[in-house]
Parts: sequence; C-alpha cells; structure tokens
Amino acid sequence: MHTTLAHDTITAARATWGVASSPPMPRWREYMAWIDARRADAERFNPGEIALERSLIALVTGTRTDAPHDALPWLDGAAGPPSRRLYCALVSFVDDYDGPFPTELFPHDEVHALRLALRAQRRALTIDEQLAVALDHTGNRAFPAAILLHAVMRLVARDRDARALGGLDWEERLHDAACIAPFAPSVAGDGDPPGDTYHYWANFAVGFHAALHGRVAPRALGAAFYLGPIAMRWIREGVFGSELFAGAHTECDRMGLRHGRAVAGAITRSR
Repeated sequence: MHTTLAHDTITAARATWGVASSPPMPRWREYMAWIDARRADAERFNPGEIALERSLIALVTGTRTDAPHDALPWLDGAAGPPSRRLYCALVSFVDDYDGPFPTELFPHDEVHALRLALRAQRRALTIDEQLAVALDHTGNRAFPAAILLHAVMRLVARDRDARALGGLDWEERLHDAACIAPFAPSVAGDGDPPGDTYHYWANFAVGFHAALHGRVAPRALGAAFYLGPIAMRWIREGVFGSELFAGAHTECDRMGLRHGRAVAGAITRSR
C-alpha cells in the first residue's frame, strides 16, 4: 500500500509538472485554422446546460445495471480508481512526462473501439449522444463511459497520449474531430470542440467521483479541477509562457463538474 502510494505520488508530481511546463501541441496553428474555418458552418451544437443535464440523467437512470455504476468494466468489476490515480490520468497528457501512468484509465482496445463507434454515427455528436454510444461499450455504467470518452476526445484533440493509445495521423484526427459537436459560442468562446469536449468529460468524471464517494480526497480533487482553468492561466501561460491556443475551456470544465455531480446524485437516488 505504502509503495503504491509513493509511486502514485511521484507520478502525480511528474504529471503536474508536465501540464504546467509542456509546450503547445505540434501544428496547433494549422489545427486552429481548421477549427476556425468550420465554426461558421456548424449546424449542430450541444444542448443548453439544463437540457443537457436532463438528457444525461435520463440516459443513465433509464438503463439500469446490476453492476456497480462506478466500476471499471475492464477491471472485472473492481471499484473505481483512487483519487490520486484519477488525478494523474486527467491532469496531464501522458506524453508530457516520463515514467508510469495510470494505464487502467487508458485501455487501448476499448478506447479505439469507442472512437470508431462514434465515427460510425456519421454526424457531429452532442455530449448526450456520445454518452449513449459509450454506455453500450461499458455495460451501461456512467463512470467508465466518461473515462473512455475522455480518452477518446483527448486523443483526437491533442494526440499527446501516444504512450497509452498510439498516435493518430493528421487526416484521421480531423475526420474524428468533425464528428464532435461544438458547444454554443457563449460556452465555448475560442475553444475547439474536441478540446472543449475532453475537458468536459474529464471534469464530469471528477464531479461524478467526488459526489459518489464524498470523502476528503475526492472532494479535494473536485476543488482542484474547479480551480484548474485559473491555474492554467497563471502557471502554464503566465509562468511558463505556453500558449493556451484554445483558451482555458473554463465554462466547459465547470459544466462538466456540475453534470458529473448531478448524474451521480440521480444514480444514487434511483438505486
């Protein structure tokens, strides 16, 4: 136990340094030019916050399962991860630091199976539509669905988790990115749909975890992610001078946290 905790603490420190100090992704200007060219042509947007919350709750409470909702299906029904490992997985791209990372939160085969299933829908999918597809891959369990969606969206958005998931070529990334519906401009600001969406699912997972477990560490994790956009501005951009080329995704982060908590509460009440 103490050895595992020590190793996770070292990983957390490396991940924190990685997210604070790493440079922007390669070809980010070209990527954002592609994003900007598509903004005016967007035909589908994510629903508003209240409507989206209701849709998510209807999805997870209408598809009951006897398995624990916070189980990871690729771990044979084991309990959800410790907060420290969830932090390591969500706070930084695994290519931005050396050494171990939480491999159980980046299951290669499951992530790519879901990525291809999302692509097969042949339209720009909203958050609730993404969850509906992911639930089919996780035995109707909301938390692992969010974990898989986070990994898929982060791979498409930034392609900096190659140690865990392998890489995507440029055209494949853009093809997958076109299958992700944007948030409304009032929420997204200058953000990119894949980036906004992986931020949303990361925070959804944190909010769900914090609400379901309710102990000190999960709540501290929730507080840390609530403050994440501020830290990005002050530390990553201010101290290290790394360009936040798609903004800090603040509104998407906060919405994800709120929805994760709301969905966990609805699941708890429906048991």
